[in-house]
Amino acid sequence: MLDKLKERIVFISWTPFGRHTELLGKALDAEIFFIDKFIKGKLWKLIFPIDYLLKSLKTFIILWKTKPDIVFVQNPPSIAAIVIVLLSKTFKFKSVIDSHNGAFEKPWLSVPFHIWALKNADIVTIHNKVLFDHLSGVKKFTGINFKILNSRLSAFPLQLKDPSTEKYFLIISSYSDDEPMEVLLDGIARFYEKEIDIKFKVTGKYERKIELYNKYCQINNLEFLGFVDNKTYDHLLVNAYGIIALSTRDDVQQFALMEAIGAQVPFISNNNKTNIDLFDEKMILIENSPLELVRGITDFIANKDELKNNIIDIKLRQTAKWDREFNDLLEHIHSLIK
Repeated sequence: MLDKLKERIVFISWTPFGRHTELLGKALDAEIFFIDKFIKGKLWKLIFPIDYLLKSLKTFIILWKTKPDIVFVQNPPSIAAIVIVLLSKTFKFKSVIDSHNGAFEKPWLSVPFHIWALKNADIVTIHNKVLFDHLSGVKKFTGINFKILNSRLSAFPLQLKDPSTEKYFLIISSYSDDEPMEVLLDGIARFYEKEIDIKFKVTGKYERKIELYNKYCQINNLEFLGFVDNKTYDHLLVNAYGIIALSTRDDVQQFALMEAIGAQVPFISNNNKTNIDLFDEKMILIENSPLELVRGITDFIANKDELKNNIIDIKLRQTAKWDREFNDLLEHIHSLIK
């Protein structure tokens, strides 16, 4: 482990909050700083450079006051990573860019100096081996010091369990472009033709895809929850009959699935390379189509007892995997600061 008395770690994220950052930051015993937008609403799109300038100034002040030895920064937004690497030259700290999949896609990948920041950071963490293998084969990423670090599992208190809770699937969504929401909602609508008594609760700001909400909001036993606070979300997650989280990406490690594993709730997700590599097909994995989702839900219900046993095994394996990757990261940081 790092010598916490001598090495001060700061974790900066230009977002209002992130569970992944919070969990990793706590494991590092880091001071965590979430820097939200200074300018909000429609005005942000018009003068966002001023907002980024204010965030950069806030970041500078944090680093000037804390004088860290090591700084982790969430990426995207890639502007934050660029600022941290630039400031590392002035403040003489080691920089670690914690990169999510979006950092390697447009628009963030197209930001000037983003590749420079990735190549000049001391370490760039990414979240799964499939993404690592892909990036390692791309010429423009040559020379980047990539390290794989799985998302850390959340710990959910047992007292959140409520035996009297109704039976429901929790659909974890942010209505992002890589989430096939129409496929998911159409599949639920088709599933109800079977007349099985089970509910579906959808998280996330449905206003982002209001046309889908208007199309499907009248379906019986389908509830659009909108944005929910952390306490409500944790209770919904722990008491869910099952979790559904879909993506169109092949190399993404969905944090929603990591939370499901932490809560020991079986799930339905995509039959992609990352999920097969991580979960060894011990959960219900499907292609992105409404009929496939109907099949997946039906198979889930038929095999629920086996899936409950499998999720415990997956949790043990994922915990051990994260411990190995985290210790490897710490050892690598130690080698840099000696």
